[in-house]
Amino acid sequence: KNYQKQKIKVAKIREKIANQRMDILNKITTELVSSYDVICIEKAHHSNERPPKHDRSELAWSLFLAKLLYKAQWYGKELICIESEEIETELSFSESTENSEYLRSQKILERGLSKRETL
Repeated sequence: KNYQKQKIKVAKIREKIANQRMDILNKITTELVSSYDVICIEKAHHSNERPPKHDRSELAWSLFLAKLLYKAQWYGKELICIESEEIETELSFSESTENSEYLRSQKILERGLSKRETL
């Protein structure tokens, strides 16, 4: 009996966490799509190996991208995906400083906007 009660409690907690995760994903993607006409993102490079079965960060990222793509199409916005290899070749080792994430985001934006102009 107590086992069943605990099982129900755990299920409710997991459901609450899942709902919170979906809520924040919906809020973030809606904010991005309503704020920008063009969104440039980096496609993460994956090796040929399969990811672990329960890799939650990978699942969350793919869910985020799916929601972002859906909402961009729904609102008529443009979503441009940049391969990570394209950015890696442009960044030199000297740029691996505390500003590396900022520089990387600038390169993604630059590459995305140049792709947009060629379309």
